[in-house]
Amino acid sequence: MRPILISILLVSVSYPVLSQNFLIDETQEIKSTINNYFNGVKNSDEALLNKAFELDKAHMKGFLVEANEEKLTSTPIKDVIERWVSREKRPDMKGEILSIQIYGLAATVTFDFNNQYLDFFHLAKTKNGWKIVNKFYIYK
Repeated sequence: MRPILISILLVSVSYPVLSQNFLIDETQEIKSTINNYFNGVKNSDEALLNKAFELDKAHMKGFLVEANEEKLTSTPIKDVIERWVSREKRPDMKGEILSIQIYGLAATVTFDFNNQYLDFFHLAKTKNGWKIVNKFYIYK
């Protein structure tokens, strides 16, 4: 009986440490995914972009301004990636992760893109790691 109580005590004391380490690892993986996205756009690198997104499910949504009118759009990410990689590299581009929230197998990230857009990402933890399944942007 005594060994069981000691085991329970050790597990209960170590649980918060294990949980914190798990969140740190998850946060680092999410940051890596967002960095793949940003560096992929910045360097017109299709391989990095493909690594960041769940290609068959992801979409980009946001407001485009056409004729002084904001129009909500939704585009499959494969089409968006094709457009991004056709552009020249932009080495001066800046990006910053503003927040990360993790909810089990889902996460949200807010990202300042070149001090011009705010990107809101939804990520899912897949068998291949954290992948972006939705990108929504607004002009700052």
